[in-house]
This record gives sequence, structure tokens and C-alpha cells, in this order.
Amino acid sequence: MGPDLEANINISNTLHFPKLNGSNYNSWAASMKSALQSRFLWLYVNGEEDMPTVVKSTSPLADRTSKEYKSWKEDREQYKTWLRMDSTAMGLLNGSIDSTQSGHVANLSTSKEIWDTLHQINVKDQQSLNVYALVEEIWNMNWNGITSMSDHIERMIDIHCRIVEEKGTMDDMMLAYAIFRSLSNDNVEWNVLKTSLIEKRSSLTLSQAMMSLNGLYDHMT
Repeated sequence: MGPDLEANINISNTLHFPKLNGSNYNSWAASMKSALQSRFLWLYVNGEEDMPTVVKSTSPLADRTSKEYKSWKEDREQYKTWLRMDSTAMGLLNGSIDSTQSGHVANLSTSKEIWDTLHQINVKDQQSLNVYALVEEIWNMNWNGITSMSDHIERMIDIHCRIVEEKGTMDDMMLAYAIFRSLSNDNVEWNVLKTSLIEKRSSLTLSQAMMSLNGLYDHMT
């Protein structure tokens, strides 16, 4: 294998796991963390190994025998060591992501910034999109009049649980309103019940609303 070919080896093959592509974040992050830990780089990526104060490459001190000069030299070496380690981590991270991700981190300066940005994009931002889609789904649901009321409510509760799992918020009363909204306005009995329940909203619980809706359904069927 020639030197040019060696220089162009895909880093994901070297690390033996697929590149981050926007749909495999959890598995990529676990594998990437292990790879960084095995190279003693994880402390730089997670921020525990703080970036030292930037030290200029040229000493402002003329007397190289002074304590100040020796202190500058030690600080400079510490800074250079940190830069080398962090640059190595940055290289591994940049080499283990595909073109869908690289644009997000192209201008970042540290490995921690790269890691945090990829987490934000692939986890937090995606969670927000998922929550939005789930809230829209639950708010636009309509009972078809054929499915039992208990099954209909159970389906809406399932979506509510998924919203919570995605770190979204939707309290019980909002879920109750969504259930009320899903019922047809064409039926007088449903409308009367919904109105009476909404009027009791200050003391109404989700379980009470579900019991009332199931009770009317059973009565009507």
C-alpha cells in the first residue's frame, strides 16, 4: 500500500464503525466515545480537560534564565500539549462524520464544540421536530365512531407518552382537551358531555374525563 493511499484511508474503517450520517447518532456516539477513551482523548472532548490560557509562541521576556521565562516556557508547553491532544480528537471526530454532518462543524475550534454541536443537531433538535409532529398528530386526531372509546383514548395516551419520551411537555388537561376535540360535534350527547366537563376544568382530572367519556360510550352502545 503506497503512502498516498494510506493517507486517504477512510477514518471510519480505521475506527471500525460507520460514519455519523444523521440517522445513527446513538450507536455512533457510543462507538466514538469508546474510541476517544481508548486514545485518552475523551476528557478533552467532554470538557473536563479545560483549555489552558493561550500562550503566545514568542516569549516577551529577554532573560531566559529568569523564573518568569521558565514559567512562560512551562505554560507554553502545557498549551501546546493541549492543542495537540484536542487537534487529534478533532481529527477523529471530523473524519468519522459524513457530508450531511460536516457542514455543521466546519468552522468550530475545539473537539468539545464539535461533539456538543453534533449532539444538539442529532438529538435535541430532532427531539423538537419529533415533539412538534406528535403534538400536531394528537391535536388533529378524530374519533371514527367505530373504534371503541377506550381504544381511541388509549391511542391518544400512547402518543402523549411518546411526546414525553421525546422531552416534550403536554399536561393531562391538554391531553383531555385533545380528546374532547377529537370527538364529533354532530352528536348532541357528546357535545353536552364535553361542555359539562370543560366547565369543571378547575377540578377535573384526566381519569375523571376518561371515565365520563367511556361511560357515555357504553351507554350509547
